[in-house]
Amino acid sequence: MEEPLVLRGFTLLELIVVLVIIGVLSSIGIAHFGPMREQILAKEAVVHLKFIQAAERTVQLERGDYVACTDTANCNSELGLDLPSSNWDYAVGYSPPGDTTFDATADRLTGGWPNCIYNIDGTMTNTENNGNCVYTE
Repeated sequence: MEEPLVLRGFTLLELIVVLVIIGVLSSIGIAHFGPMREQILAKEAVVHLKFIQAAERTVQLERGDYVACTDTANCNSELGLDLPSSNWDYAVGYSPPGDTTFDATADRLTGGWPNCIYNIDGTMTNTENNGNCVYTE
């Protein structure tokens, strides 16, 4: 006697339920990914501003003056740095000869919080944001 043929598999309803569950879980995960990414980018800006601080201090010791730069490419060439220009635009405010301070700024370029700006002063003590940033130090 022949055994009956048993088909094994999932029904369409079971597959739809699984897809809905995956969709709900992924939307929850994506909602938490955006702010976390912005926090990481904010920390990146603070670290790069500290690189600018150190480079400015070196230039000041060598030349007796701080260097002003208007954008990331200019800061890289003037200060001998290799700052990425994909997320932030870095600039250093002009300091007259003999001045003991400078202001470096990181301005968020695209996505996230476009008005997020970090500042650091030449006294090596202060890193601030303008209140529009997720990450505060």
